[in-house]
Amino acid sequence: DSFCVVCGHTHCFKLKRMTTVFTICSINYLAQAKTLGESLLKFNPDYRYVIGLLDKMAHHEHLRATVPFELLEVEHIGIENFE
Repeated sequence: DSFCVVCGHTHCFKLKRMTTVFTICSINYLAQAKTLGESLLKFNPDYRYVIGLLDKMAHHEHLRATVPFELLEVEHIGIENFE
């Protein structure tokens, strides 16, 4: 028998796949990336939307609260000698 890896039951062994949409931009295009995400999720509410950000947020922390999506900041992904 197959079983669910989350709860162990045999009746729910099919896990739902999640579609992730990823875009990458610099901070000056963050508003456009936000608009893209809003439009995408309006018609695909089950999608996960991630914005890859090429700039450091150190001087732009105020923008974080305006973006309701996951931000993947380049300075946090482990690129050696990134400055």
